[in-house]
Amino acid sequence: MFQAYNGGACLGVHARKCDRRHPPGRKAYQRGAHTIWEVDGAIDKLYCQNLSLFGKSFIDDVKTLFFDSNNCTFLFYIL
Repeated sequence: MFQAYNGGACLGVHARKCDRRHPPGRKAYQRGAHTIWEVDGAIDKLYCQNLSLFGKSFIDDVKTLFFDSNNCTFLFYIL
């Protein structure tokens, strides 16, 4: 699961127990070592919400981030 941890110990425990090695959703494209995953925001709400919050940290001009998880029609493409 794509989420924040407050320390290395919590992340280590999660890494040992979690068997997921790729984003949720379907594989949209693959060529060589590069794979693009398509994640539907209506299906994987928490993952896409955390991904949006992570992306917001790299954008300086965004004052607020509104993420309506009930009516999400976004498709996220992850490389």
